[in-house]
Amino acid sequence: MNVILKNIEYNNILIKYNNYKNLYNIQYDLNYIKINGIPINIKIQNYITNENTLFLYINDFNTYIKLYNIEFYIKKNIKNFKLLKNKNREIFITCKKSHIEDINNINITIYNIININNIYVPIIYII
Repeated sequence: MNVILKNIEYNNILIKYNNYKNLYNIQYDLNYIKINGIPINIKIQNYITNENTLFLYINDFNTYIKLYNIEFYIKKNIKNFKLLKNKNREIFITCKKSHIEDINNINITIYNIININNIYVPIIYII
């Protein structure tokens, strides 16, 4: 079963460090259950594939605000966290390679945060 959040209450995002795996686990508290990750729906302009990575380019303002607010909230706890990336004035996110059917309706889940070269990056899956 997949859950997609329409309205995100940023105070319901829970971040816990896992010493065993050396990463942060992300959960979202729905008051009656905690779900792993932050499942959201986004719209993208286009995407580029590179080996096992997808680069999802964002031009939709609502999607940008959603992702920016998630990044801002997580940065309060993890200083070097980077969700949105910028290259040549284009904003994008990276995720594991998957099949995309409709660029106007992509469901992603931000599961974990890992440290790569002293920058904390999210593990994002397309569901």
